[in-house]
Amino acid sequence: MSLEHTHHDWKKYIIVFLITLGIFLVAIYFSNTVSNRKIAIVRSLQDSVTTDILSSETRFALLEQTSCDHLIDGDDPILSEELGLFGSRVASMERERGARDPEVQQVKRYYSLLQIKDYLLTKQLGSKCETDTTTILFFYKDQCAECERQGYVLNAIQKLYSELRVYSFDINIQLSAVRTLASIHALQEGDMPVLIINDTMYEGFFTSSELETLLQDEGYVETPVEKEEDSVDDDTVENEEVVEQ
Repeated sequence: MSLEHTHHDWKKYIIVFLITLGIFLVAIYFSNTVSNRKIAIVRSLQDSVTTDILSSETRFALLEQTSCDHLIDGDDPILSEELGLFGSRVASMERERGARDPEVQQVKRYYSLLQIKDYLLTKQLGSKCETDTTTILFFYKDQCAECERQGYVLNAIQKLYSELRVYSFDINIQLSAVRTLASIHALQEGDMPVLIINDTMYEGFFTSSELETLLQDEGYVETPVEKEEDSVDDDTVENEEVVEQ
């Protein structure tokens, strides 16, 4: 009788094991499917932004042969919506998979290169056509609470001023172009966060009110905040999405 009871218990254990294994395998399958889908979306954005950058380069080459009168009023050929969306996707991947995930690192390197290319094109166009664009290079590092907070602030500030262009870079990313950009400004990892606003360096964390005052006092932005409800609130700014980290 005890042998039959033991045999029954083993059958029950095996069934429970198989059910648990099945649930585990299904969970892994769906997790990988969702992850692969997100990667596919990011790669699609890569292609879209690459085409955008190539278009911008070609347009600037054409402008070099003619006058800036051919620049369409109100048209912004440099910073594309796709680039901003790409940055959000990169940040999402980094939060979900970790900053050191090989796939995240690869996408981050590609995104950093696109940002540098966009930054250079913006400066070239500004120099030739005297466009009013303020560029902010935001350097940060992993495991830096103030860097994360600065990202929230920059994201909120950028929404208020159309003349701002914000580019964010991980100081530790293994990419020679980013290292060169950091070297030009003599940046060290311990200095993070650092803002380079129109080639002028500002070290340390700035609250939203401090940064907005700096931008206005130094003449980096001219567009006033028209609506009181659009001003940046330091108490709620951290609910915003982090800028392309």
